[in-house]
Amino acid sequence: MTAADSRFVHFSCPACRKTVRLPAGAAGKRVVCPGCGLHGSVPGRAMTPTPSSARIAGPAVLSPVPPARPAARTPSSGENASRRLTPSRPLQQVALAAVLSGVTLVAAMMVVVILAPGNKHNVDRPMPRSADEVSPPPVERGIGPATAVVVAPAPAVPPAVLDIELAGPSAADLNASLRPLIDEITALDGRKDGVSERQAAVVRLRMYRRLCRVSDDVTLDDRLDEEALAAADICRRLGTLSHEPSNPGMPAAEFDKALRGARSGNLASGIEDLVRAVDGWIDDSDATNIAALGHRRWCLNPPLRRVGFGRIETWCAMWAHDRSGCVCVGGPAICFPPAGAVPIDMFRPHYAWSVTLDPNTFRKPRPDKVTVTVRDERAEAGSRPRLELDPLVIETHGYGIDNCIIFRPRGVSTAVGQRYLVVIEGIQDRTGAPARLRYAVEFVSQLVK
Repeated sequence: MTAADSRFVHFSCPACRKTVRLPAGAAGKRVVCPGCGLHGSVPGRAMTPTPSSARIAGPAVLSPVPPARPAARTPSSGENASRRLTPSRPLQQVALAAVLSGVTLVAAMMVVVILAPGNKHNVDRPMPRSADEVSPPPVERGIGPATAVVVAPAPAVPPAVLDIELAGPSAADLNASLRPLIDEITALDGRKDGVSERQAAVVRLRMYRRLCRVSDDVTLDDRLDEEALAAADICRRLGTLSHEPSNPGMPAAEFDKALRGARSGNLASGIEDLVRAVDGWIDDSDATNIAALGHRRWCLNPPLRRVGFGRIETWCAMWAHDRSGCVCVGGPAICFPPAGAVPIDMFRPHYAWSVTLDPNTFRKPRPDKVTVTVRDERAEAGSRPRLELDPLVIETHGYGIDNCIIFRPRGVSTAVGQRYLVVIEGIQDRTGAPARLRYAVEFVSQLVK
């Protein structure tokens, strides 16, 4: 190869056998043959000119729909490498490609280089590169750039869906896990003093958190008990539940304590037992609360570690906004009912279903993208229609952890042995990749007799 030819490499297209000449800087780049539309990569090392009758061995992958190509002219091997184009030839050179023996051609980017009339040089500009290719060598002095470059990207390949399946305990394993708490709440239930009632409420709260695989390291705090009791009392005085109560004539210090308690937790009325109040806050499915399930989400909030309970007659309060515990969710999502066995005394047919996505695992869900499918797993195979949802709400503001998906399937039964499969699609992991969350719920016998 002469010094004049050292700037070029010659290859023969394995599909149409057209001999082409490329600039040396095109080595390792991706191009398309103008003669047959074959996509491929230029080998990463220079080769001696290949006779036009030769063929590079190896399989080839053709583009399903060859892109439109401008007319091209291929110089003969005898032409001088520095031959100049005249103004009468406005479109002269198109970058070509082939591959070494045994290398499969792959779908790649097509680059069409258009020379304006009067350009004095052949095309020596390096081909555009993808993000995973190395930087091209610098352009040699004296080689002019093209006036326009049109890049047609290869068809995008949809990213794979991240399929996450939540596993849950069997009825036997769940019974073994909850049995110590069941025995504790049974022993406290026989006592009628306020301290025992608050302790029993904490145990019931821990049962729900353990069922949902959330840390149940929750304890009573004396100061928070006082503020919760004051919140219950001010609601009784006003005759209504309010998180922003007005002062009904209480001393300033006493009112401030009641205000802190009312602003920092869950309230309820018409309930004569704090354990039943906890059940009511977990339920949270009445028309006023189903769109947010705020009481439930505060009860199941992972950082909750210190709580306070108070009851005055049928007015109840729970100090629930503590964040001194571990912020970790402990899994991809907090589901209620959760995956696996669920006792029928801890979930009722009218309850809303909720899935709070872990912000460290998923992006904030979008209401226009999320879909939820609930199917009856006990129905006959092939006849398991989707249950209608009423409603489907995406709630992403406050109440412990954001990213809550709320839905209530119609016609749900919590009979022992009933099993449902839940599939949530249209969500994304933290990288933006599409994800799918699935889990099965099976209702089992009640644990608290």
